[in-house]
This record gives sequence, C-alpha cells and structure tokens, in this order.
Amino acid sequence: MNRYLLAGFSVFGLSTCAMLNAYGQSPAPVAADTGKEPGSDPLAEVTVTGSRIARAGFDAPTPLTSLGADQLAAANPGGPVDALRQLPVLAFSTGPRGATGSAGSGGSFLNLRNLGANNTLVLLDGKRFVPTTATGNVDISIFPTALVQRVEIVTGGASAAYGSDAVSGVVNFILDRNFKGFKATAQGGVSTFGDDAESQFSLAYGTDFGSHGHLLLSGEHYRSAGVYSLLDRPLGQQSCAAINNPGGATARTFSCNVRSSQANFTGIISSPGAFKGTTFDNDGNPIPFNYGSLVSSTTMVGGDGIRPQFLPLAVPEDRGVYFARASWEFNNALTGYLEGSYGTANYQYQIGSYDQNLGATALTIKADNPYLSPALSAAMAAKGVTALTLNKYFADLPRTWIKNLNQTNRIVAGLDGHLAGWTWDAHFEHGENLIHTTALNDENLNNMTLAADAVTNPATGQIVCRSTLTQPGNGCLPFNVMGNAGIAAPTDGTGVNTVTEAQLNYLTGTDWLHAHVKQDNAAINFSGEPFSIWAGPVSIATGAEWRKESLVQTVAASGLALNTASNVPGPFRVGNYQPSSGSYSATEGYVETVAPLVQNLFLMKSLDFNGAARFTNYSTSGHAITWKAALSWSLTDEFRVRATRSRDERAPNLTELYSGAVANHSSIIDYPTGPTVVNAQTLVYTAGNPKLKPEIGDTTTVGIVYQPEWLPGWQTSVDGYHISIADAIVSIAAQDIVKQCSLGNAADCADILRDPAGNLFAVNNSPQNVQSLLSTGVDVETSYRFALNRMTPWLHGDVTFRGLVNYVSKFETDTLGVATVNLAGELDHPTLRWTAQMTYSNAPWSWFIQARYSGWGYYDKTSAATDLPQLKIGGQTPIDTNISYDLPVGGGVVSLYLNVTDVFNVLPPPYSGLGQNYDPLGRFYRLGIHVSL
Repeated sequence: MNRYLLAGFSVFGLSTCAMLNAYGQSPAPVAADTGKEPGSDPLAEVTVTGSRIARAGFDAPTPLTSLGADQLAAANPGGPVDALRQLPVLAFSTGPRGATGSAGSGGSFLNLRNLGANNTLVLLDGKRFVPTTATGNVDISIFPTALVQRVEIVTGGASAAYGSDAVSGVVNFILDRNFKGFKATAQGGVSTFGDDAESQFSLAYGTDFGSHGHLLLSGEHYRSAGVYSLLDRPLGQQSCAAINNPGGATARTFSCNVRSSQANFTGIISSPGAFKGTTFDNDGNPIPFNYGSLVSSTTMVGGDGIRPQFLPLAVPEDRGVYFARASWEFNNALTGYLEGSYGTANYQYQIGSYDQNLGATALTIKADNPYLSPALSAAMAAKGVTALTLNKYFADLPRTWIKNLNQTNRIVAGLDGHLAGWTWDAHFEHGENLIHTTALNDENLNNMTLAADAVTNPATGQIVCRSTLTQPGNGCLPFNVMGNAGIAAPTDGTGVNTVTEAQLNYLTGTDWLHAHVKQDNAAINFSGEPFSIWAGPVSIATGAEWRKESLVQTVAASGLALNTASNVPGPFRVGNYQPSSGSYSATEGYVETVAPLVQNLFLMKSLDFNGAARFTNYSTSGHAITWKAALSWSLTDEFRVRATRSRDERAPNLTELYSGAVANHSSIIDYPTGPTVVNAQTLVYTAGNPKLKPEIGDTTTVGIVYQPEWLPGWQTSVDGYHISIADAIVSIAAQDIVKQCSLGNAADCADILRDPAGNLFAVNNSPQNVQSLLSTGVDVETSYRFALNRMTPWLHGDVTFRGLVNYVSKFETDTLGVATVNLAGELDHPTLRWTAQMTYSNAPWSWFIQARYSGWGYYDKTSAATDLPQLKIGGQTPIDTNISYDLPVGGGVVSLYLNVTDVFNVLPPPYSGLGQNYDPLGRFYRLGIHVSL
C-alpha cells in the first residue's frame, strides 16, 4: 500500500508539472513557509536560519526545515509534539499518547534522528528554556503555542552556534513578537473508539501601549482523558508477543493470545511440583489451572491465564500555559523587554500492572495457614509438604496510581539594539521547575509478605499474622491471598470490593518525590558585517553565555526503608524514590562567520564559507571546544551544493551526575577469580557519576539544493549525513563490568567491591562514557507551490505540495563488552520513513491532506538465529486531513475546521508494541473554531 500512495503523490505532482508546461504558464514565486495558507497574503520571503547568522531556509549551509504554526495545526491540532513527530526526523519523539511506565514525568519531548532527547537542543525564540525534568529535557507542551509563528528544525550538529546538547540538531520555536489583535481557539475531539476525549482552549492578545510599547498575552488549557489500558484496543486484545518456545527449534517464537502461566487474579501455586498448577476459585477452593501450549515459567499460548496487557495506551493530561511579554522601544537603536511564563502539566495514570507478587516476590503459604481450604491442607499433610509458593495479581486491591504534577516558572529580561553597524542582544533568564510525583496505593512488599503468612493465635483462636506472635503490636493484619478474597461475588456478577480500609492502609502505602530544578542563563550576542573582502561583505556573530543548573530532590522516608526480602532499600513494588542534589555551571564564548569567497564565475555563481567555534568550560569536567566548517557553493541559480563538518558535544545532565543510589541483587560470575565462582546475591548499586565528561559528536552533511528556473515554485534538497558520537553516557550491566575487569580494564575493576577475604559482594553500576553511536542516512525535502489560475483562468486557488523523506542506512551502538549490530532496518530504527502533504486553498475553503509512512522493521536484529526468528513487521501509513471554512466577521475571520487523523483507522500491526514508530490511537476526530480579530 505504501508504494502505491507514494507513487500516487508522485504521479499527481508530475501530472501537474506537465499541465503547467502544456499551458505555458508560470506559477507564483515560491517563498519560505510563512505559516499561512497560500493565497491568504502576498507570497513573501521569511528568513530562517540554522546558525546565529540569518540566511533564507533553502540557502542555509546546514540542512534546515521550517514549519508554520498553521501547517502544524492542520497536520495535528492535538499538540505540538503530535504534529512534529509526524515528520520523519522527529518520529521517535515522545508524548502522553503511546507513553507508558510506572513513574515517568509525562510531557512531550523531541528526539531528532532517534539519537535521544538529550541530544536535541530545544529553544524558545533562540533562547534556552529551563529543563522540565532532572534529565535536562524540555516539555514543549508548556510553550505558548498560541503565539508560535513557526518552528525551525536544524537537522545537523549545531553546538558551535547554540551550545551544548545540539549533537543531533536544534528545534527552535519562534514567537510572533509583533502580533497585534485577538485570536481564540476552541476545539474538542474523540477517538473512533469513543475514548481519549480531549478539549482545548486558547487565547492570545497583542496591542501597542503608550508611545513605544507592545504587549503580548496568551493563555491556553488542554485536557485529554487518556486510554486506561491496552486491553481497551484491538492490539492489546490480540496479546501478541515474542515468548519462550519450550522444545522448539529456537529459544523464543512469536504468537498471539499470549497469556500468563505464572499468575492470575486468584493465585497459582508454582512449587513444590506436586501442587504446581493448582489455582483457586473466588472462595479459595483449589481447582486445576489449565495450561495452554508453549508453556514456560512465565508465559503460554491460550489456557486459563490472563492477558497481561495492562499498560495504559495514552496518559491522561491536564495542562495550562500562561505567557506575557512587554517590550518598550526607547529609541530606534534600543528596545527592552520582559517576559514571563507559567506552565502546569498534570499527568495521572495507573501503572502498567496490578499489585502483584511474582517470581522473586512470590508469597509463601505455610501448612498452618488457616485460610487454606480443608482439602488443600489435607493434601499437603498427606504429601509431607510444609509450604507452598504462590504467585498472584491482586484485583482485590486498587491499582497503583501515579500523580505527576509538573510546574514551570520562567522569566526573561533582555535588551535588543543597534550600535555602529552591529545588531546586539542581551538577556538573563531564570527558570524553576517543580516536579511532584506521588505513587498512591503502592504495594508494600514487606507488609504483604507478613500479612500473607497467617496463623491461628493459640491463645485466642483468632487469625493473626505469624509475626504478631513474636512481635505483638506490630500492626500486621492477616490477609487471605488465595482466591479473590477481597471480592464478594453477588449474583449480578459485578463484584464488591470488601478489603477493609485498615487492610488497605497496611498492604499499600504512598511514596513520593519532590524535585526542584533551577536554571539561570545569561547571554550577550553581536552580529554584523564589519568589513568586506573581494567577494562581498563578511558577516560575523559573536557572544558569550553563562549557565547554571541545579537539582534538589527530596523523597518520602517510607520509600527508604529496608526491603526485608531483598535486603536493599525500598519496600514498595514501584517508586522507592531516592534523594539527590547537585549543580553544575558552564561558561562559554563563541564566534561565527559567513564569508563570501567567490562571486559570479563560471560554475561558481557564489561560494560562501560558514565557520564557527565555541569554547566552553564546565564546572564538573573542564573545558570543551566545538566547531563547525561549512561551504555553500551555488553552481548556477538552479543548483547549489552544501557541505558541513562539525564537532559537537552534550554535557552530562543532573540525573547522570547526581542521581541517588538504588540497590538491587543480581547473580554475578566473578570472572577475575574464576568463571565458576558465582555470587547469586551480589549487590548492584546504581547512582549518578559526578566524574562524567561530555559526549562528543562529529557530524558531516553533504547535499544539493535544486530550484529550477523552468518550474518556479519547486524546491528540492537532498542531504546525506554521517553522525558519530563518542564517549556516550550509558550504564553497562554489572556482569559486563566484572567481565571487563577480568580483561584488564582497570576503571571497571575500581567499581567492584570485595570483602576482606577477597570475595565479590557488590558492584557500582554508575553511568560511564563507554558507548559510541554511528548513524548515516539521507534526508530529502521537496516542495512545490503554485496558483491554479496560472494554468488556466477557470481554475482557482493555490496548491502546495511538500514531501519529506528520511533514509537510514546505518545505526550502530558500540558498547563496551556488547557486540555491535547495525540496527538500521529494525523495528525501532526503520530504514525508510516519509511524509507527503498537499494543501489546496481557495477562499473561504482550505483542504489539507497528508500521508505518513512509518517504515517497516525487523523485531530484533540483535537476537541470535537460535534465539528468535527474524520477523519483518510492516509499516503503517495513516492518512490525515483537515478541512476549514473562513467566515468574515467584522474586521476579522471566524474559521470552522474538521480535522481527522488516521482517516482509515490504520492500527499498528501485531508485535509492534507501543514503539514510538507507530501511531497508536487510530482514527481521531477534532472539531474546532478559530477566531481572529
């Protein structure tokens, strides 16, 4: 289907070109995207830039894409990340839709080229924004989208021009600072399945005040209901997965109707073998559990098991964004401004499973447990069995609920001016982000273990916890874990939760963290053309910047208690948050130039050099130097070749530097001592590493831009890229650390802890600069814009075509001790992605349609042939459309619009999971009204 859609767009475009030639007409000149539909105003050039020195979009030496706000809204008005991730280079950006997890912070985070959100620098009006997570990422959903004029995407290294974190590129949100008037939008939406209902309202106002002032105000509110569980959708109901394959030709295989063989809602006995496969009815009576096929210790196909597809498909979201900006023009050479913003985002969702005791946390039921049925007690006595091991999901306890409130305050004060031929700006920003994460009804594993071990008090005849006999007054309340003990089953089948409030308070608790992230940033920039050389004026930009970021994270004391079963901190099933604190600062200066080298020679219409260098000193790791060298060679007015080489870097974030220690147990082979020496209870500590240094990226891009004179309005660029990242920060497995020590790596030996007798008892598993990444590919962007009446007088309106293609030939990660595999062509790294768009505007109507192909991929290219067969999972090609109608009202316009994403309800294929490569929701309807006065 995908190649037919692509061919259809191509044939339509070629047919249009042929018609133009046949009629001998010339369309209107093309311009960079203004964010308005063609025909709504005279076509005018908009300057966009991939550096500190302004150049028109297709003239930039570094590949750059510019998207107008109206175009993004037409593609997907649900939110900025939902629209931007429809572009091939941003397809793996994350947002609440398709996001899952137990303690994530929620939010919308951009990820260029699938190299990680940490390597994508996000700016607002060319300035840094306070991180909204301790990992340094910025939630773009709290930007004042009602005032966004356009978004510029620099798809190449830009650290020399913009600073740290721009290894894969920069996404810059440009505000309409000169907006005058009033505009408001209201819309509502719902999926074709009747869920994830959303509402959105926004207002923006701009006016002059006094004799030289300008004021901007905006506010917006967004709410979505989310999708509670994967089981609410066909993909989750199919329950397809890669599972163990006992007795098969490979260790694993693929199958649907996958169910849990380990646990259910009434409990399954896993040992001893004589009772394995015994489950219970709701009243706690033992009954046989029917296993399906391909039975392993955790999964099977068919049978009586439950489908463990509990993850949420879309996280409910409730956010508000408020923005104000006041500027004052003191004179023609000096303008001052002050802007402030406040954003609040509230994400609440159930975690990916019910409370559970499985595997290492399975419960022990001893023979004297009074909740055992008489039949089961007699059978245990007859076989001399003193205890049973029980695995269970608890439907009789409320699901753990995550409440995540993220509040962001930011204020910026600055000056813009002109001085002796130079343009300059200076600003200071202070931002604070408060993250309040709460895990409600979080199962306390310690208390559940004690409550499940019930006995009869010989003194009173009452059922009590065994621990209470030796520790009277310890507060333990016995709990029957066999059957659905907390659920009465009335005749109507609805079930009534009869777990007492006291039991709930004992078996579950509340864990929380409060994180406070601060950023202070001061910068001054100058740009101008101070002198000329033989080929023309030389442009120079220079400046200095200082930045400080800090983190203070406090947590609930209850989450620091010892887990008595595993002997590590953290009694809760999820959460167990750890305190952390720290800060770092960076001082940097840069210089950039664009110098014309040749003008108006044969096959050298022009040749420009763009170079930049930046020196940065980090308080944690010392200095770093980044640079860029680029050539832009116009052979003729139609053909231009561009090439860029850059050295970029990403500083370690606050979490990587200072996160609190988390401990777990693992079975580790002590290779330095001998391959047969194993400590099955090795403590593994994971914490931040303040000794980390920046990641280093080297980016090379070479491309050609074609703007034919024979078809004005058509622009095409083709750019190949090669990105290599060294010293990437990653935490390698504790076992790999021990093995690398045995091979002579002294740094890894330092992370191994031994007792006085030389026995291994713990491993420090902190992040290290030990990974390298390599990504190569090609980006293609083409656009064609023309007025239909240039073809023939009886055709009216304007048409714009736009196509974006990303082809990835190589994506490799090389980690110490791990085999290198080219992941290009894997499910999470598709080789080919494309988006094709067409807009037809004929006032008062406007119609937008796009197709977006996600690309196919193999399930897991790292799996051995004996482990799992390679399964090719097909791509997804949703079709989206937006129809709007403008009604003139007074001196303004009222626009009514209907937007439908994934018109044909093309759902992700089986085994695709929730990979960000796919659109998870299916068809989604939105109806809205936009008022502009």
